[in-house]
Amino acid sequence: MEQEPTRWTYRRINHKLGLETSEWLGSGSPSLSAHFHDEIQISVVQDGHRVFQIGRQCIHVPAGQFVIIPAGTPHRSHGQNGTLTKSRDIFLDPACALIERQSSVLTGSVSDRYNNDDGVSIEEVLHKISSNKVSELKLHLQSSLSDDLIEAISDGDIPVTKLARFSSLSREGFIRRFAREIGMTPHAYRLATRATQARSLLRRCLTPAAVAHECGFADQSHLGRVFKRNFGTSPGVYRKAWQP
Repeated sequence: MEQEPTRWTYRRINHKLGLETSEWLGSGSPSLSAHFHDEIQISVVQDGHRVFQIGRQCIHVPAGQFVIIPAGTPHRSHGQNGTLTKSRDIFLDPACALIERQSSVLTGSVSDRYNNDDGVSIEEVLHKISSNKVSELKLHLQSSLSDDLIEAISDGDIPVTKLARFSSLSREGFIRRFAREIGMTPHAYRLATRATQARSLLRRCLTPAAVAHECGFADQSHLGRVFKRNFGTSPGVYRKAWQP
């Protein structure tokens, strides 16, 4: 029997809030490393099943259900083999007033119209939020780490050992605390920050080589490996979706 194709497809969308979509079609659910987005993410499963992990909690999303992940929230996607899975992620402007007030993860169900039109999909989800037809997941991800400390990790200019001393912790203790409270190690968080920055620059159609240099990757190959682990496609393919 011929195996179903497995792929991510990115494209721009024309909507006052929506920026882009990514669609997955595969013989199983997709696997993505821990990452985060500058945008609000709405993920809907049209067929099959997906599993997201935020912190230590796994969120199971079956067909006909959606999950909303706030901007800047580290998460990963666990792959599962065997079942044809069709899924769509829609990325919204983080200034969307209705969702901006939500710091927790939201889940709900969608109608068949979700399969046909991105604009209808966005409006339907927003209507469900305003009508309280969603469930709120309490993930208990409150961090005691200061914003300045997290920003220092993101920038990558200060060694982790020095940041650990600032926090009165050993290097290993600081890494464990950061991973427990943020959901990623400091090193993984730094790479994810650079990958997210790279995604923004690729939307402006900068070349992958220029983006790799601008975002502090060792080289274009290093960017490519991290980008594909986080977003499921190569920087070059992603950039094409944003070219005029």
